[in-house]
This record gives sequence, C-alpha cells and structure tokens, in this order.
Amino acid sequence: MNSEVDNVDETTEPAAAGRRRPRTPVALWVVALSTCVLTVVLVAGPVGGIDTDLSVSPLALAALIAAFVGAELLVVHLQFQGEAHTFTLTEVPLVLGLLFVGPKGLVLATVVGVVLTRCLWQRQPAVKQVFNMGLGTLDACLAALVYYRFSSVTGSVDPESELAALAACLAVTLVSGTLVAAAINLASGEPVLSALPRTLGPAVIVTVTNASLTLVAVSLVMARPQAAWLLVAPAAIIVLAYRAYLSERRERGRMHFLYSCSRALHEGADAETAVLALLGHAVGGFRASGAELILLPETAEGSGLRTAVGPGGAEESMTVLGPAESESLLAHLASEPPEAMLVHGRKGHALRAYLEERGVRESMVATLRRQDRVAGLLLVSDPLAEVGRFEPADVDLLAAMAAQVSVFLEYDRLGQALDQLSSLQGRLVHQAHHDPLTGLANRALLLERMARAHRAGRPIAVMFIDLDDFKMVNDELGHDAGDDLLVAVARRLEGSLRTGDLAARLGGDEFAVLVEEPGRLEDELAVADRILANLNTPFSVGARRFTVAASVGVASGDPAACSIDDLMANADLAMYAAKRSGKNRSAGFLESMRDGIQERLALEADLEASIGRGELRTVFQPVVELGTGRPLGFEALARWTNRHGNEIGPRTFIPVAEGSGLIGALGRASLHAACAAHRLLHPPEGSDLYASVNVSGRELQQPGFVDQVCSTLADHGLRPDQLVLEVAESTLLGDQNPGVERLQQLRAMGVRVAVDDFWTGYSSLSGLRALPVDVVKLDPSFVHGLGSDEEQRAFARAIMALATALGVSVVAEGVETLEEVRGLLELGCTMGQGHY
Repeated sequence: MNSEVDNVDETTEPAAAGRRRPRTPVALWVVALSTCVLTVVLVAGPVGGIDTDLSVSPLALAALIAAFVGAELLVVHLQFQGEAHTFTLTEVPLVLGLLFVGPKGLVLATVVGVVLTRCLWQRQPAVKQVFNMGLGTLDACLAALVYYRFSSVTGSVDPESELAALAACLAVTLVSGTLVAAAINLASGEPVLSALPRTLGPAVIVTVTNASLTLVAVSLVMARPQAAWLLVAPAAIIVLAYRAYLSERRERGRMHFLYSCSRALHEGADAETAVLALLGHAVGGFRASGAELILLPETAEGSGLRTAVGPGGAEESMTVLGPAESESLLAHLASEPPEAMLVHGRKGHALRAYLEERGVRESMVATLRRQDRVAGLLLVSDPLAEVGRFEPADVDLLAAMAAQVSVFLEYDRLGQALDQLSSLQGRLVHQAHHDPLTGLANRALLLERMARAHRAGRPIAVMFIDLDDFKMVNDELGHDAGDDLLVAVARRLEGSLRTGDLAARLGGDEFAVLVEEPGRLEDELAVADRILANLNTPFSVGARRFTVAASVGVASGDPAACSIDDLMANADLAMYAAKRSGKNRSAGFLESMRDGIQERLALEADLEASIGRGELRTVFQPVVELGTGRPLGFEALARWTNRHGNEIGPRTFIPVAEGSGLIGALGRASLHAACAAHRLLHPPEGSDLYASVNVSGRELQQPGFVDQVCSTLADHGLRPDQLVLEVAESTLLGDQNPGVERLQQLRAMGVRVAVDDFWTGYSSLSGLRALPVDVVKLDPSFVHGLGSDEEQRAFARAIMALATALGVSVVAEGVETLEEVRGLLELGCTMGQGHY
C-alpha cells in the first residue's frame, strides 16, 4: 500500500462571504523538502552502495515503470470498522522490483512512475507534488535497505527473500503512513497522529495481502511459467467481486445519504438549523469543500438569500445576495435547462462570475422547484483532493437530493418557515432601499440600479432635483408640514415619469430621477421641464397652499465613457448651474460647468491665502441724514484685489467665502476694521455715530459669536450702542433659531440689529414685531423706482408706514440721485446711503 498526501490543501483561512481559501503552511514545505533531501542522501549513500550481480534490461525497467504507473492510478476503496480507507497496489511493483530489478533500478522506476503519474494524470498543488514524489522515492530506498539487510537473493524466490520482501513492504507502510499523517496534521491542524494506530491497522492488512499474493504469483510463474494463465481466473473473480461490492456499497451509501438528508430536514429545530444540517450532510456525503442553498426572490424587486457551509465548518445563514450575484444566478436559469449539471472550467458559463467571486473552481448545481417555479439552487463545490472530480453519479445524486428538498419547500414546515423568513428578509431589504418618509427609492437603490445598467452596458441619464428655498416652509410652518409637502412632491414626481424610470429621495429636499436608455439630452430636458410644471401647480398642506419651485440638473452618459461617480457629479453641477441661473429651471450638463468648478476652487484657494496674508481691505460707506447730509454712521464693506491685480466684487467672493467656511475669518476682520475706524474718527463724547458690519447666518451659528463681539468692542473702546449688525432677512426666520437668540443677547447689551435688503425674500413686515430688529434697510430696487414706478413707490410707502408703526427705523440703500432723495423724504424716510 502506497500512502500519499491528499488533503494538504485543505488548511484554510477566512475569506469573503463565508468562503475559505487554501493556504500552505511553511512547515509543510519544510517536511516536503526534507523528505526530498533525505531521499537524495540515501540514494547517494547506502542505497547506491548496495552491490548486486543483477543486470537490468531496458525492457524490464520499462515494464516496472508501467507497473508503478498502473498501481498509482488503480485506487481501491475499502470499508473497515465503519470508516472509509483508500489504498493503492504499489506493493505489487515494489516486490517485483526488489526481486528482479535491484535497488538502483527500483529507485529509478519509482521516480519515473511517480513523476509520470503526477504530471499527466494527477495534477496537484506544488507542495503536494514535491512531498508525494519525495515520499515515493523514499519508499523505494527504504524498501531496498530493508530487503538487502535480510536477504541477498535476487532473480529468484526462496523463504529468505519472501520474508525480506514482506518486511520491506511493512516498513514502507509504517514509515510512509506516519509521514503522511504528520503532513496532514501540519496542513489541516486536525489531530491525525492520535488516530494513527487505527489507520495503520487496515493498511498493514492490505500490505501483507498484496505482497503475499504477489509472491505467490511470482513463485507460481517461476516454478511453472506455462501455468501463469491460471492466475487470470482468480484475478478476474477478485475484480468482479470488488466491482459488485463497490456497486452495492454505492447504492447503499446513496440511500443512507438521502435518508440522512431527510432526517436533517425533519429534525431541525428551525429553518436555519435544518438547512445548515442539510448542507453539512452534503459536504460530507460528496466529500466537497462547500455547499450552498440559495432561495431566489419571487419578484424582480426582491433579493436572493444564501445559506452556506464552507471548509472548516465556516457558515453563513440567510445572507442577502448582492445585485451582481443575483444577476449571475438568474442568467444561469435563463440560459440552462432546469436540471442538475456540472460546471467546471467553462468560462462562458453564466455561473462562472458567481463561482469565481465565491472562490469556487468546480461545482455541481441543481434547481429547487416550488409551485411550478424555480425557487432556488443547490450547489456543491470543489471536491476534495482524494475525490479528484465530481462524477455523473454525483450529479444524479445531487438531483435526487434537490428533489427531496423541493418537496420540503412545497409541503413541509421548512417551507413555511422559509416563507416567513424570506418575507421578513424582503421587508428588511425594502426598508434598506427605500426612503421611509416618501416611499421613494433611496440613494443605495439608485446607485444599485445605475451599477446594474452600467454592467449591462446600457446608457442612462440622471436628474438631480433640489427644491428652491424649501427651508422657508419648515421654518414658517414646522417640520410636520414640511414632511407632508415632501410626500406630496414625491407623488408628483412619480406621476411625471415613464414606466421603468426610478424616482429617489437623496435626503432633505433633494431628489433624483434615473432614466434608463435615454434619448437625446433635449428629450431629457423636456422631461425635467414637465417635472417642474407639475411641481409648480399649487400644493395644499393643511390650510395653506404652496407653489414649489425647483432646480433640475440633467446628465447622461455611456458606461464606456462615464463612470457612475462622474455621472452623479455632472448632474450635481448642472443642478447648481440651474440654481445660479435664477432657480425654478433645468439645465443640462456641459463640460464648461466643470471648468467653472475649477475656477471656483482656484478662487477659494486665492481668497483663503489673501485672508491669511491680510490682503483684503475695508472701505466705508457713510449713512447720512438725507435732509441735512449730517453723518449718522458708516457701513464697513469688504473689498478684494487678488494677487493678479484684478478687482473681485463682493457678489463673487462673498458666496465663495460662505460656501467654503471662510466667512468667519472675513467677518472677524471686518468687525475689527470697523471698530478701529470708528475709534480713529474720535467722535465727541456721547456721539451717536455708529459703525455697521454685515454678519452672515453662518457666523451667528457659532457658539462664541456673542463673546467675540463683546471682546472686540472692549478692545477698541466702543459702546455697544455704537455698533449695528446687519443680517440677511432669511437669517432671522425659523423656530428656535440659535442665531436669533444670540442677536437678542446682543440687543439686550445695546447692540442694534438691521435687516439688510428687506422684503426681497419670504419675510413679512408683520413678522418684524417678534424679531430682534431695530433698523430695516430698504433695498435699492425700491429706491431706484421711486421716480417712475408707481408699484415700487407703493411698496416703499407701505414699508415706511408699517416700520413707523412698529418703531423700526428705515435706511434707504443705493441712493444715487437728487430725485431719489426727494422721493424718500416725501415718504418720510430720513436716512440713506449710496453714491449720491
């Protein structure tokens, strides 16, 4: 009996998704190489020094090589004390080589026979090849040393040579069996050595039997060559009996295997336990590395569920399949007949992508049927090394097992439990892919659908939709009303799309639409305009009616030229371009928009550097009494000349500062400059001359803002009533606004607050009563129309009347002509600023 390592590649380490991949310990390479080194030493030393007068013919050597190859390929499986044992018949050529070829010829024939077998028929990992080649040659050397220690007879048979040959074969069995057990122990970590005595028992019996039968046959042929034909009958009987035995054992094993699978399904405490037990039986019964049961969704929107048992007992239970995995499995069902089959090395096969992702080389797959549909797949993967390959009989057995599982899926409690679990899993998957407020797809599902289209090579278009000034609704009516409006917007959005398009909510007031197989960009812009028209139809939320405006950006691309990230970024750029163009409109992506982003980033970098170097300057615009020209105060205005000498207007760099977070540093610099200028003017004691500074909403959100203002006033010796903070009207809106609370703290100290560019947004004069406001600044658009526009004049008159009633001062901005001064004075506005 020749032993060899068949399990050295089963040592595993964790890999993705519950699978495990082989690793080869360094210690195993050490054992393999040490075996080869020992063999070389023996051949060069004691074995090479054995003298015999035996001459070996090339024909005899070739015959012995062929005998070794045949013995290596003829594997015998026997059942002994309830355990399976695998043996080869290498004792036959080993005895013949000892008797008739001599030590050197025996070693040479063994090396050539093992090399041919391993290279042509039994391809294995490198470490296994090296170990088994070294072990085979070591067996030959050991046999030669033992034989010639007890006998010097060659070319004939006598009691001395027979006992020596038996001793040599037994020594080979014991030594090689021990080495193989040690190698498997190193490779798998399993306590193989502790079971060595039980393993060597059957091996010794087989070795003695094979060697004895060989010696009897040799003795008979040497005594009466013409009687050699008498060996044919008993040899044929033994072969036929062995085949009948194997057939009976295989059928009995098949029935026992199916019965054990049935018991596993019946006796499982729950669905998860039953399925894992079933897969464990499959791994053991087929001598495989892993097994999987996959339940397929009943609808296209669902996700498959995988339960698997892998090498070393690694388990995963009811894992949700990814989109790519589901596509591969569904493609297999669409392209292959619904019966069990073997997938091995077929690169074009629909399952190859799934199997490669799972680290599987070869797999049997069978379908599970339920209620006239394919409900799932049963896979058994990667036969262990001693099995070599799955056979057609294995595929038939898997089909029978799959039919058995299908019955349980159809009628048994396992099917009911799996139904409940699948339903629960489906709900969880739906929740993970949909927005809980609106029921639309969320960002994850949007990206998943985009990725699926990209993998299929289909062009797509994406629309980014941002509701304009939606924050005002939340601030005025509360978040419940805002949520109701978002739900209504979602329904309008769905009603604007074609079948197959996907609407998604990305978060807050941002939505997106995925259009698969789009037409021209103009066609998608027409869809965007239809969405805007639907949104512009008034919404009813509670007792209020709203008209919703939105900005829509559209981008499309071919998978070969545009990645998903690029497409999303392009749609985002187009949406902001639409917003900058005046809101409530759509825009398609243009490459020039990307250039605009680069310009904005460059501008941001220049601004940050200029602020750091103190290069921004502050100019002051006086606020005067319109009737007399007496100065009342001044407003500090930031101005910037960049490093190239170009003047950058505040309408350009202020939004950049706000968007990048630089507005805080810019605001602090302006406050210090205004206070310092006020001190340089040396106003007389008790003077009302004030300094006015613009403050952004972002600055007001900073917790230390009040302390910053107080410390700056103290540093420059200003009274609080000599400072006016100008804020945009949107900054004062909203419930529990921390910015409003901080302004109230400052007003309590004496600092005054002005509303800049009043009534250009969503505020109302009636709301001024509840806000911390001392001054309203009349927007230049009202001032410039006083002489010619009666409507503008009416607005200005209304503002003045209400402001007076509420005790709020009014300062007109942008005053440029004498006619405007006279008009303002007629309305009762006595304060103004501008270039007049």
